[in-house]
Amino acid sequence: MTADKRRFRRLDIRIAAKIAALEAEVLPLDTTIVNLGPDGVFCEAAACLPQGTLVRVFFDLTDPPDLADVVGVDAVGEIRWVTEQGKKKGMGVQFTRISKDEKDAIYRFILLKLAEARGMT
Repeated sequence: MTADKRRFRRLDIRIAAKIAALEAEVLPLDTTIVNLGPDGVFCEAAACLPQGTLVRVFFDLTDPPDLADVVGVDAVGEIRWVTEQGKKKGMGVQFTRISKDEKDAIYRFILLKLAEARGMT
């Protein structure tokens, strides 16, 4: 999805995450979120699941400290696109089910990180 079609600003960041296929008996993949938004993530991974796969995405928002009450995000989504160019492998996941509290925490996290980057905190 191109930036002009997104409804909200995304954040380039590195957050450890796990992605598990909903309909497969395989272990969750260890991934790194490199782009975070309230509607989805892009994760780098050593191996990718196919486009269209329904997945659960697990990750923690532990920084900044005022989000300490959020234990973690456990969202359901669909892999919308996959890239496997050389050593660069990753999956774009669009959330299809995420709680309002988790989505609000992502919004706050992004806004606070952007403010930090601009020296506004």
